[in-house]
Formats: sequence, structure tokens, C-alpha cells
Amino acid sequence: DILIPATTKSTYSDPSNLFNFVKNNTTISAVGNFAYRGEAYELLNNLLYEKNAGNEKAGVLYNYLSREIDSINELEDIISTTTGAEQYAGFVTLREAYEEAIENVNLLGDKLENIGTIDPTDRWAMTEAYRQVFGAEYALEYYSSSVKAKADVGYSLGIDYNTFYDIYFTVRGCSTKNEAVRYIRSIRNLGFYDRLVLQYLCGISLTGDERTRVERYLAQRGLLNEEEDN
Repeated sequence: DILIPATTKSTYSDPSNLFNFVKNNTTISAVGNFAYRGEAYELLNNLLYEKNAGNEKAGVLYNYLSREIDSINELEDIISTTTGAEQYAGFVTLREAYEEAIENVNLLGDKLENIGTIDPTDRWAMTEAYRQVFGAEYALEYYSSSVKAKADVGYSLGIDYNTFYDIYFTVRGCSTKNEAVRYIRSIRNLGFYDRLVLQYLCGISLTGDERTRVERYLAQRGLLNEEEDN
């Protein structure tokens, strides 16, 4: 249906003709994309119905899918301002985003069976559920974009997201600053400045001198930005 007509002289002699032919003869178009969008919104509505009926698992899935659709809507707004090949490529990305969101709802639903009962309004429980399904990087972004930015700094220092996740929430569970500092200092394979940076990233207050050292160290590593000032 596509290859034979596409070999005609009028089609392959002009790249713009070929682009328009492929665009109009494949399902990766605005129309095809809307089919996936419709499926995603239908799934969202079904989950909302089950959530309102008291299904906690559906509540978790609804929260996830609604966040993903919000992000996709932002992408769709950007694509609407483009034309030609750029817009076509945007439709491809948009369709894949809807497909992935739908697939991830199914994946998350399967994983939740092993996690147990989760209150969708419990931010910590949701964060941990996301970590178990999508990994620590995604979970940290869900928990807080500012915490994710701090984790990015840790990652640049050689601390993977899963390790930062464990460190950050362990520190939050410490009852005193001294307890938190002792925990940070017990972590192996970290240099002096790395430990100070971790204390700072995890919200443990530093002395003026320590803060100055941290800022100088981060600047030398090219990691100092506005996020570290919050």
C-alpha cells in the first residue's frame, strides 16, 4: 500500500512529495494519534470510576495516568505550534507517549499486587510504589522536583539514584541532627567534601565555613546552581 505507489517518479523525485505521501498513508498521524489519546482517556475515566467506588489500586493507577497525561498535554501544546516534518515527528513522539502510558498502567497494576494496600493520598507510599515499578529516579521526581535536582547532583558525584533515595529517606527518618550526621559519616567510599555535600542535599544544616567549602567544591565540579541554594 505504501512502497509501490511511493516508487512513482512524482513521489520520489521530490522529497516533499515523499514526505506528504508517507504522512497521508500511515497511521502515525493526527488521526492515528487521537485513537491512542482516546484509549488513554477512556482508561483514565474507568480508573476514576473505580477509584470513586473505593478501589485503592485504581486510585494509584489513576494518579499515575493523570500525571502522565498532564505531561503529554504539555507536549501536545508544543507540537500544535509546529508544522511539516517537525510536526509529523511530534505526532510520532506523542503516539509513543500515549502507548507507553497505557502500557505502564498495566505494568504498575501488576506490580501493585505484590506491594499490598496503598493509600493513593499517602505521598510516601506512592513514592515507594513508583520506585519498585519505575525505579528511584522516577520516584524521586514524583516525590519532589527539588529533591530530584539534589539527587542529580549526587549522581554527578557518583551516587546512583537508588542509593541517594535510601540515604535521603533514611536521613529524614533520623530523630536528631547528630544521628543523621553519624549515618552520613558511616557511608563508605565517600570523600570528606562528598559527605558534606550529602549532608547539605539531605537537609542537614552546615556551619558557615562548611557551607562555603561545599559551594566552592560544587563550583569546582561544575555542579553549583540555584537548586543547591534551596
